[in-house]
Order: sequence, then structure tokens, then C-alpha cells
Amino acid sequence: MMGIARLRAQGARNRSCAFLGVLNALGFASLGFSACTRPLTGPSRPALARPTAGRAFGVRMGASDLEGPHDAERFLLESLDLTPAEVAKVFRVRPGLERRTAESLRTSVQWLRGLGIVDADVSRMLRQNPNLFDNHPEKRDGMVKWLKEFGLCELEINKLVYRHVSLFFTSRDNAEATARWLTALGLDKSSLRDILERAPSLFGLKAARLEAKFSWLQGFGFSDAHIVRLIRKSPAMLDRSLDKNLKPRFALPEQQVSAGKLVDFVTTRASTWLFCKMADCSDRIQSSL
Repeated sequence: MMGIARLRAQGARNRSCAFLGVLNALGFASLGFSACTRPLTGPSRPALARPTAGRAFGVRMGASDLEGPHDAERFLLESLDLTPAEVAKVFRVRPGLERRTAESLRTSVQWLRGLGIVDADVSRMLRQNPNLFDNHPEKRDGMVKWLKEFGLCELEINKLVYRHVSLFFTSRDNAEATARWLTALGLDKSSLRDILERAPSLFGLKAARLEAKFSWLQGFGFSDAHIVRLIRKSPAMLDRSLDKNLKPRFALPEQQVSAGKLVDFVTTRASTWLFCKMADCSDRIQSSL
């Protein structure tokens, strides 16, 4: 009986290996299967190679899927030397990138190279901010053109790309509207350049949001001169949320000091008080007045 069972098992193994040989002959070897390399006789059991990844089974149903990773993943792995873990993190933060073609990603890299940024820095920037490869060339190119018209040299633009790449994926119209709004307050071009260097994100905001914060500060008791002074000292203040930061920040100490004293205090110490922890707002004022 044992001899019959062994023969039946061997026959099943032989049929399995023959089936795999047919698959390989038909071109399915890239799925990760392999025909038996051992002789078809003997007690040893032929091993089946595991598929290399879920994409090998045609999850996305594309030709490139059967050849290896998706275009975007392969490009990031090979061209920018990212690790699989880093690529996975980029895709988690920015899922749309996984559906991009290698050619569109290559265009974004070439744009950065054209600004003099080397691939090692492109990789670092992408890890820190996956929005780097947002596919909006018209916004990107429009912002570069506006910055050049504004008087920035290539080196200054490169610094902005390194520090605040998200600015280049906002509308040029926003930047122009913000510049007009700040100019209307009495700030000259030199002051605007200083704000652009210290708080470039302001030029990505809509002017209506800036106007809302300006109006609220006026209602609290700040004069136009006070507000302009605040902007000169701490331009990033205008990038703070009105409802989540500015209003509750001013409400805490308002119960302890008059609005006039609070305005004077903030105007002279904006660079520290406006950015301290919310829980420390009242204590800082009490210890200073």
C-alpha cells in the first residue's frame, strides 16, 4: 500500500511540474513561478517560487505591472535612490503620486535640476514634502516668472524652493494680490522682499483671508500703524489661523489686562508672544506688565 501511495504522490508532483513548464513556455514566468529544477523522480517535493509582489498578479492590470513595480514607484526607487520604505511613506502622504507616470515625475525633477538642485537634495526635499511633485507646471512656472519680475535672482529663487517649495504650487494671482494688499498698507518693495524671505507662505494665501485678519485686529483695537508694525516685525503672524490661534490667544489675557495695554504689549513683543504656547500667553503678559 505504501508503494502505491508513493507512486500516486509522485504522479501528482510530475503533473504539477509539467503544468508549470507549460506556464513558463506561455510567457508567465514573470509572475514568479518556476518549473521544477529537480528531477521528476525521487521523494523530494518541488518548490514553487513566491510571486515577488501583489502587483505581479496584475492588480492594476497594466503591462508594466507584469514587469515589475508601477512606473512611479520604479522611478522613485531607481532615479532618486529612495528606499522602498521611503517611497511607501511618500505614497501614503500623497496617494496621487502613485498613479503618476514616470515621464511626468521626470519633468518635475528636470525642473528642479534646471534650478541647480542636485538629485540628492531633490530626494531629501521629496521625503520632507511630497507635495514637491504636485503636477501643476503652469502654477510652478508662473510663480518663478513672477519672482523674477519681482527682482529675485536665481539663487534667491533656489533658496525659496529649498525652504518653501509649496509656494510654487500656488497661484501667481494669489502672490500678486498679496503684494498689492501689502503695498496698499504702505509697505515698500524692500519690505515686501523682506516678508517674502521670512514668511513666503503669505504670498500663497488669498488676499481675502489676510483682509479678514486685518479687520479683526482693527476691531480689537490695533491701529493701521500698529498692524503695519506687527507685519514688519513678525510677518508670519498673518499666516496664523484667525479662529484657532489669534482669537483664542488674545481672549485669554483680555480678562486680566485692558485691550490698550494688550495692544501695546503685542506691538512691542510680537516676535515672542505671538508664537509662544497658548498655555503660556497669560503668564508671559503677567510677568511683563
